[in-house]
Amino acid sequence: MEKPIPFNTEEVKATLDGRKTMVHWPVKPQPPDNSKWIGWLSDSTARTDNKLIGCACWEGGNKVFHYAKPPWAVGDVLLVKEAWQNIKEEADDGSSDIYNNFLYYADDLDNAIKWRSSVHMPHEAARIFLSVVNVAIERLMDISEEDAKAEGISYDMAGGFNKWGPTYNDPDSGGQPDYIEAFKCLWDEIYSDKYPWVEVTTFERIKP
Repeated sequence: MEKPIPFNTEEVKATLDGRKTMVHWPVKPQPPDNSKWIGWLSDSTARTDNKLIGCACWEGGNKVFHYAKPPWAVGDVLLVKEAWQNIKEEADDGSSDIYNNFLYYADDLDNAIKWRSSVHMPHEAARIFLSVVNVAIERLMDISEEDAKAEGISYDMAGGFNKWGPTYNDPDSGGQPDYIEAFKCLWDEIYSDKYPWVEVTTFERIKP
């Protein structure tokens, strides 16, 4: 059974281009700030599929476990929901049959079309399916440059943020694009918590 995941227009384009192979999603509920993730734990009384996020922290001198439900697990198939429209067409053979013609906002089509929200996209309109191949837990602040790129951050998006790398001795180098900062700025536009625990889900695109 597929699990829906909403993507905005840029995320859809990045996925179609092969640039986006990862998504960071807030863990709910958030573990305490002093927690340390120790891996997957089983608790048959909490969930029947025995898949929980286990975080350990010290409270009053005692080691306490906190549990949270991960949105996805390895092997899950994600169905991407995006802005769409259905322009029904009559059959060419003169019959009374009507065929669906699904269109997608991310394809930069005529803006005169009244697009429908991704929330209401039906299963039959989906064109992007993703298979979860890896899941990890980390603090958002620990994201690497490679992971920021895997989120679909492009050179153009990161070019507005410069950082000095190995070229700091060259005053004319102009620095280099900061993919991490670009991703964090996009995150801040969506979420209020800047340093949450996140599930880092790596996926690959598969055929429907």
